[in-house]
Amino acid sequence: MKSLPLAVAFLLLVFSQFSGIVRADLVDDVCMRTDFPAICTSTLRSDPGSASADVKGLARIVLPVVLTKTNETFAQVQNLLGQTSEPVLKAMLSDCSNDYGVRPNMEDVAGGAESCEELFSCADVGYVPGKTFCQPRPSPLTDRNHLVYALARIAQDITATFS
Repeated sequence: MKSLPLAVAFLLLVFSQFSGIVRADLVDDVCMRTDFPAICTSTLRSDPGSASADVKGLARIVLPVVLTKTNETFAQVQNLLGQTSEPVLKAMLSDCSNDYGVRPNMEDVAGGAESCEELFSCADVGYVPGKTFCQPRPSPLTDRNHLVYALARIAQDITATFS
């Protein structure tokens, strides 16, 4: 009879360990279904709540991260706008500001980040009817745009699993 409580304690310990493994695999399983599994995994695992979250809980973790990164990027755009007097760059940043404006859903957030990044791939440097002269410019927002785009797509992918 003395071994019964010990056996129950052992089984509870094994079950709790196995339960943690199953939960950890949920993050891996969900993230492997996204276009950005590494970013997804690191974002979700950075929140201790992900260890015990279901899929909706994982969505609740990633959505505020998307909002935070979008707001930070918008603030950076505003900061850069205030620092530049160069007309072409100012126009591009102004367009980026509009791209990062109010976004009602994750698809629009992803589209805004993508659109802002694309602006820098062909900066108009002159115009002749029927011809546009473009010159790629390095974007001061590339890393931020890519992260916001990836996080918004991850959020879309996660929410699509339960909608």
